[in-house]
Amino acid sequence: MVFVYGWTHCFFHGCCSVCVAVFNTPSVQEDDAKWANALERVALYVVLAPFGKDQADLLQRVLREKKIDMCPSFKKLIERFTTMEVCHWSDVVALSGITTHALFQGTEWSEKESKEVSSERGAKYLKMLQRRTMEHNIRVISTYYDRITLARMANLLSSDVPALEEVLSTMVSDGAVSCKIDRPAGVMSFAKKVTADGLLDDWSSDVGQLLTLVEQTCYLIQREQMIFDTRKK
Repeated sequence: MVFVYGWTHCFFHGCCSVCVAVFNTPSVQEDDAKWANALERVALYVVLAPFGKDQADLLQRVLREKKIDMCPSFKKLIERFTTMEVCHWSDVVALSGITTHALFQGTEWSEKESKEVSSERGAKYLKMLQRRTMEHNIRVISTYYDRITLARMANLLSSDVPALEEVLSTMVSDGAVSCKIDRPAGVMSFAKKVTADGLLDDWSSDVGQLLTLVEQTCYLIQREQMIFDTRKK
């Protein structure tokens, strides 16, 4: 039931968890074709899942799985999403067996639903994979740039400005990235996320500097007062 709900409602975390459970089943582990089939779906569903701590944990777990070496294209896909480097969509398409997988061709659910619905779902999943690739690239860019023009960023990501703005706006709204866009100037500024602890540290540092200045000022006033009293005598 969880799996059916997952692939019909794009609940990829749930789908991934089900596939992990299937992969770890003893009978599946004894059959090379079965565990490879399950592991491939684990890799695809975890990449399709929204970015977050759970997804990051699952990505690392899949990468640590020894049998992923037997699925080279899927291992490279996971590595693309765990490395802070720009990954162009053409690089993903070039990976053998990824975009042509049954999950994206609509044949994954052909026995459970009509061909039209299956094909539509496969196309939707493929578009989602392309979106996740762009989201990953935006996070990468945000770590290297404080300010960048939309045109330059679109060029770096091999995208057009409207598509980039749409994905970026959603990421900002979801709290996945912090940035401000100056549309008239066509410039975007990435802001570092400030945690409560970080804000408290900054405040403590500012107060410390202020107290130091007050102390130095009081010392200088006292010194001048002493000099004035000495000359007066």
